Amino acid sequence: MSFLYDKVFWKKRAKTVLITMGWLLVLSLLTSGCGTPPTQEPEPTRAEEDPISTPTELEPDPAPVEREPFSARAESGDGIIVSWSGYTNGYLPGKDDSVEITLENQTDQPWNGRFCILLKAGLSPTVISTLVDQEFRLDSGTGFTDLVIFQIPETVEDGSYGLTLVVHKPVVPLVAHIPIQIGETETARNAATQGDLEAALAACPPLAVDVDQLVDRAKALLNQEKNIPLADIEFVSVETYDFPDASLGISEPGQVYAQVITPGYIIDLQVGVDHYIYHATQNRIVLAETRTPVALHQTIEVSELGISFEIPGSWQPANGDMIWVPEPDSDLKLGFTWLVLQPPQEPEAVLLPSPGQTLSSSEIMTGLGNGRRIKLEVYGPSPGVGTPAPVESVQTHVIVVFQQGQKRIGVDFYISAPTEEKLSELESMLDHMLESQRFSS
Repeated sequence: MSFLYDKVFWKKRAKTVLITMGWLLVLSLLTSGCGTPPTQEPEPTRAEEDPISTPTELEPDPAPVEREPFSARAESGDGIIVSWSGYTNGYLPGKDDSVEITLENQTDQPWNGRFCILLKAGLSPTVISTLVDQEFRLDSGTGFTDLVIFQIPETVEDGSYGLTLVVHKPVVPLVAHIPIQIGETETARNAATQGDLEAALAACPPLAVDVDQLVDRAKALLNQEKNIPLADIEFVSVETYDFPDASLGISEPGQVYAQVITPGYIIDLQVGVDHYIYHATQNRIVLAETRTPVALHQTIEVSELGISFEIPGSWQPANGDMIWVPEPDSDLKLGFTWLVLQPPQEPEAVLLPSPGQTLSSSEIMTGLGNGRRIKLEVYGPSPGVGTPAPVESVQTHVIVVFQQGQKRIGVDFYISAPTEEKLSELESMLDHMLESQRFSS
């Protein structure tokens, strides 16, 4: 019995040990990782791979506009220098731009001035915008250069325009005009016209003159030039006057003066029994050497008609006729002619020069009666068959017809110049001839 028991016992014992060893082997393999295949990252499929980066097709940057520069310089005979520079294209609506301006005062007196930069329309002299409006003062022998920044209005469309500089300098203002292009355009603006110049001056008038300051400056000059104490100088009067040219009635040897009516003042100062007469504009004051006002006008008597009128005092007769010029051989002329009209003569037909073409005509009222103001081009001889005759001069005539007893009289006041621009400088002289007309009796 015991044998059988032991045999069964050990048999069972062996089986238990084998089972236990098997589990231990499995546990050992599990803990060592030997029974498990190594973990591998799966290779990404083509769809899972990072996308290949390809450059995005962008619009190319626009090529920069090649800007065309301009520069201009003006130097007056009295020592004022004005220059400016910039570009004729590349301007953009709503964007800042600039021009460089240089002003120099080489005169012997201070320069109180003003300059404006204006934007003109493309097809007319209309001022669209005042881009810059600046006042300045330059003492004698000084100057400045400034990069002036401005903005083109956003409302301006692409196209051609005009950029205009106005500088109010002593005596006569300077107006410079440059055609420019804004944005992308193929159009081009024409050069400046008389209308452009007039519109520019209207948009940028000169500084108001302080007459009291002019009088004080005249006193200071008299004190310096004649060594007269200020307390001894008495103010007598000041009056406005239109001088016949830029010399203010007092010319200096070797100087050339613009033949334009120059608004100014005559200042009368007194020291004891002596009077010192100064002729002045905002930027120039000069002592009249005669110590009396110069003959600003001379009176012309037409004894046959019993009338008189005034012309500039410095103008002189040409060829003994009733034609006057500022200097010998000048192509600027003032004139007067008249005749007794015989029926059926019409005044324009016999008084106007021929051949010519009328540019404008309008009715006018004068001291002699109703008349007509006529501007025309006068042609010279034709150089040959089929060749247009050249324009010899541009003239303005004021023709008036009035009755004198039994006679029907036609009179003609006129001015003549080689161009319309030069003619415009004489218009105020013609107006003064008409306004000063008087009957002698």
